[in-house]
Amino acid sequence: MLKILLVDDEPDLRVSLGDVLREEGHAVDLASDGEAAMACLAAQPFHLVISDVRLPKLDGLTLLRRIRRDFPTTEVLLMTAYGSIGDAVTAMKDNAVDYLTKPFDISALVTAVEQIDGRRRAREERPSADLAPHDPIQVGPSPSLSDAMQRYEKELILSTIRSTGEKRQRAAKLLGISRKSLWKKLTKYGLQTRRAGSAPE
Repeated sequence: MLKILLVDDEPDLRVSLGDVLREEGHAVDLASDGEAAMACLAAQPFHLVISDVRLPKLDGLTLLRRIRRDFPTTEVLLMTAYGSIGDAVTAMKDNAVDYLTKPFDISALVTAVEQIDGRRRAREERPSADLAPHDPIQVGPSPSLSDAMQRYEKELILSTIRSTGEKRQRAAKLLGISRKSLWKKLTKYGLQTRRAGSAPE
């Protein structure tokens, strides 16, 4: 079981996600913004913070950095309706354990939380001799940061293109890059198709 702090400024979503995670056997507290989340963290320990990126008072990326600084053993999973490559890369650099783009299937969140819980239990079962006195807890998936960033970039590009009905120009605008840059990234990841085979604008 994990002690989870769920942070989202949408009341209905916050409550419904909290209920789902409680049904999975976790203890869940709720916060409506980043400042409230920091107050909760100062009052009691949490294994995991699940936070939206776009929050009032203190955004999710700033919250992530403060948690990494002040509560280094607490893991952070970010979720956002704004599928920004920049946000995902920043989150991975700042050691977010995962990054989900809304709307997501609730099973994706449940699975991510299960994996985090599994890694925590595996760490706790390690003999104490395996850990140096100040051995940092490994946060996030095992691949290198570079691999993880590329994986997230690829997933965000694909999900954004699908959400626009395969309209590359609109997808590029949503991603905050030029259509030429998007074309280069699609080529880099081997995602170019005949539909996108024309020269970039």
